[in-house]
Amino acid sequence: MNRPSIRNLLVGLAMVAVALAALLYKPPSAVAQGSKVDLETMIPKQFDGWQMDDPRMTLPSSPEQEEALKKIYSQILTRTYVSSTGTKVMLSVVYGDGIDRQLNIHRPEICYPAQGFSVSRYTDQVINTLFGGLPVRRLVATNGSRIEPISYWIKIGNKTVNNTLERKLEKIKQGLIGGADSGILARVSTIGDDQVLAFKEQEAFINAMLQSIPAEQRKQLIGDQEADLTIAKDIK
Repeated sequence: MNRPSIRNLLVGLAMVAVALAALLYKPPSAVAQGSKVDLETMIPKQFDGWQMDDPRMTLPSSPEQEEALKKIYSQILTRTYVSSTGTKVMLSVVYGDGIDRQLNIHRPEICYPAQGFSVSRYTDQVINTLFGGLPVRRLVATNGSRIEPISYWIKIGNKTVNNTLERKLEKIKQGLIGGADSGILARVSTIGDDQVLAFKEQEAFINAMLQSIPAEQRKQLIGDQEADLTIAKDIK
C-alpha cells in the first residue's frame, strides 16, 4: 500500500482547517452578496490615456466556441485598448455563478493550446497597485509569428486566487459560510516578442484600469486586496 505523500497530507489538513474555521464563523442571517456584477459598465471604455480600439487583435473564437462560452458564463467582456502612445492591450473578462470548474477550463494554459498555440511554463507574480498586491499568473502563447505574453487572475468569492490549492480552499470556504458562489477570470495580453516590455505595459494598463473603477466595482473585479495580501505557492 502506498503511503500518502507529505504534500497530500498538507493539502488535506489545510482543507480541514478551512472547513473548521468556516463552521465556527457565524454569518449574518442574510448573506451580503454585494451589488450585481455588470462587466460592460464596470470597466470604462476610456480611462487615463487608454481608449477602446479595433477588437480584431483579440484571439478569435469559432461560432461553436462562442455558443459554448455563452452557456457556461453569464457575462463575457472582450475589448482591445490603445494608449496615447500607441500601445495596444487586449482585455478579456468572464463572469458567472457556480463556475469554479469552468474558470479552470478557461485558463490560458488550457484554452490557448486548444486553439493551436504552444504555451510557455507560467510564473506566479504579484503586481503592485494602489489597492494592494494583485497576484497574477504570467505566460507566453505562441502560434507561428504571433507571440502573445499574457497576465491573468482569477477571483472566487472576494479573493484573488490563481493557484490550485487557494482556489479549492476558497471554494470550500465560500460554500460553508454561504458566500457568493461566483467567479471572475480576467486576462490581459499584448502582441510582441519583448516579454519584459510586454509585462511592464500590461502592469501599467492594469493599474490605470483599476484606478478608474469605483471601489465597490473594483472589489468585484479583484477582491479586497487591501484586506488579504497572502500569496501561496502553486500546489498541484
